[in-house]
Amino acid sequence: MKEDKINKLATEIHKYHKSKGWWDNGRSIKTSLMLVITEISEATEGERKDLMDDHLPHRKMGEVELADTVIRLLDVGGKLGLVYKECDVHKYKEYFSIYEEHFDLCSYVVDMWDAIENKYTHEAATPYSICISGLFKVAQEMGYNIEEAMYEKLKYNKTRADHEPANRLKEGGKKV
Repeated sequence: MKEDKINKLATEIHKYHKSKGWWDNGRSIKTSLMLVITEISEATEGERKDLMDDHLPHRKMGEVELADTVIRLLDVGGKLGLVYKECDVHKYKEYFSIYEEHFDLCSYVVDMWDAIENKYTHEAATPYSICISGLFKVAQEMGYNIEEAMYEKLKYNKTRADHEPANRLKEGGKKV
């Protein structure tokens, strides 16, 4: 995806999530970044077990969870006003291991938090950009189209009862 398209999408995703109450009740950036990491973990589990996705059953779970990772990351980027700049990632690796790639993606999320926690939010744009570029690179290496999966998942999420604010507050709901 092109830089301008990603930056526009980040603004749109954050605006939508904010309108649906995902940022109500003092939700922190740290919590949101942890949810980015949980999406990466879910992608890892999908790869480990070679599963198809529950919500988009025509797609592999790993592909959809990577798309979910981009969605959550863009939401944070939209909230913080981070600007994505395309960058080259993993160009020196001699091998490809999906598990190590997922670990690297998590490390970029932690780098984002380190910059934010140290009051250098503007510096968080670098690991943010590296993580997004890395997500697209991993997807390419796996033969996934996470851009397409991301748009499908965004559309699907708009129909989910468990994404409505009142339902999230119920027992077992998506409180965070």
